[in-house]
Amino acid sequence: GGAIKGLKMLRIIRIFKAFRFCQQLSSWATMMLDSIATVFWTCVMFSGMIFFTAILICSSCTSWIQRQVDTSNADWYRLLSEDLDAVLKDNSKKQLVSDIHRWFGTFMGTADTLLQASLGGIDWGDCTNALGEVHGLTKLAFMGFVVYFLVAVMNIVTAVVLDSAMESAHSQHGYQISKILDSQKQDLHRIRKFFEAVDINQNGVIDREEVDTCIGAD
Repeated sequence: GGAIKGLKMLRIIRIFKAFRFCQQLSSWATMMLDSIATVFWTCVMFSGMIFFTAILICSSCTSWIQRQVDTSNADWYRLLSEDLDAVLKDNSKKQLVSDIHRWFGTFMGTADTLLQASLGGIDWGDCTNALGEVHGLTKLAFMGFVVYFLVAVMNIVTAVVLDSAMESAHSQHGYQISKILDSQKQDLHRIRKFFEAVDINQNGVIDREEVDTCIGAD
């Protein structure tokens, strides 16, 4: 088992070594790695936005749900998911209460709804219509979060990641130029050493006799 895992790791290493033979692929891989830090801190910022917005919306929705059901029943919270009719005061709001409880009844559920609405996982128009029945400010907070994410956050993240990639590309380009210049210096050094060896009398001029002597010596 250990030997098989070792062979698999060697195969993976070979794939990364192949990057050296494809300069463009290597540059793209480097740019992606350089952008990881930017993406990470962007996710941290976005998580913070979700956290505070979810607390606000979940608190408002939980209070609204409690006003729509009979909280005198000790099992009212469990019945919200299992038998809503048993605790609901107004049956005409059954679908609305069910949706609000499913989307915003818990903190984790609210955070998940915010994330999906921002990324297109669910239709955020349905969520705003439901929240409009809860409170106008709650609906406004949800809409503000989604609009801010779509208009501001996505554009900022794209710009920052592209800027990081461009900086990495320039750095890679400068590194390649530096390698070429170093190679040229080494070639010039070898050529200079060759002519110094051919110039037997070290007068700075190579004549035919010196060339013939070097050829004869070889």
